[in-house]
Amino acid sequence: MQEGPFTYYICPMAVANNYDNIAAIYDPLSLLIFGRSLRRAQAFMLNVLTPGQRVLVVGGGAGWILEAMAARLPDGLHITYVELSAKMTALARKRNIGGHDVDFIRGSITAQSWPAGYFDVVFTAFFFDNFQQEAAEHIFAQLHQYLKTGGYWLFADFEVEQGQRYWQQPLLNGMYFFFRMVSHIDARQLQDMAALFQAHGYTPLQQKRFYSRFVQSVIYRKGQA
Repeated sequence: MQEGPFTYYICPMAVANNYDNIAAIYDPLSLLIFGRSLRRAQAFMLNVLTPGQRVLVVGGGAGWILEAMAARLPDGLHITYVELSAKMTALARKRNIGGHDVDFIRGSITAQSWPAGYFDVVFTAFFFDNFQQEAAEHIFAQLHQYLKTGGYWLFADFEVEQGQRYWQQPLLNGMYFFFRMVSHIDARQLQDMAALFQAHGYTPLQQKRFYSRFVQSVIYRKGQA
């Protein structure tokens, strides 16, 4: 653990789903292809943040979302930031986090453990598209346990809409091909995350589409167990 303005843990790394190879260009590449749509999709969900909340960010990449949180709320959050890529984590640590407390954990979310109901908010943006169904279900169940009853799960990801498949599916296929080559991601297709949320008793409070409806953002609330 490194002492300083942040708490910084190092956990075992995995080869798959690791964005080290493109950490330096990931954000510029995203902006080139999608403009600010992916950022707007994430910022849309931050209205549920209030001082004192414990927030778990999983797969936050280079940390832009930390600055968005600081812009939305200047201080008072206790953020745990889990990112597999060492280079992405290093970039995230340089972000302006305002007055929030941030614990950086470099490693896989599957290697972590917290008490049941520990977090008020779970944030996963463009994260579950990295995994095949079995892994996605396992990680979902893990995060579900960590989120308190009545807590918020802020979820953003790609979704191919039936009437837009003619262009969305080829773009998605190209993205998967690219990230398999450079980041060794496991997934070959998007998983049905809406079904997982429904099966675990979540209620969608707010939702919005971006980038000609190729990107969805949903604020879910966890119901009674």
